[in-house]
Amino acid sequence: MEVFSYDQHDKTYTIEHREDVEPLIKVAKDLSELKPSKDLRHTAVIPQFVLDQSLRENWSKKDWKKWANDSHNAMFRTWKGRL
Repeated sequence: MEVFSYDQHDKTYTIEHREDVEPLIKVAKDLSELKPSKDLRHTAVIPQFVLDQSLRENWSKKDWKKWANDSHNAMFRTWKGRL
């Protein structure tokens, strides 16, 4: 959901993106209970707001690893190893 607001004092606009990530956290938890393949490992479920940020900032492979290995994002991980 996007919320649009206008501050008459500052004359600025703000667009805020809100996303319910609870379903994604449940999917990540369910996937984490599956045995990973040796050839291909699903490592995380990516919320839309993170994907949007990565596109705006043109994230590199290093940026994705930093996001995935950050303990604040552990709830989205489907594989707990370090990338």
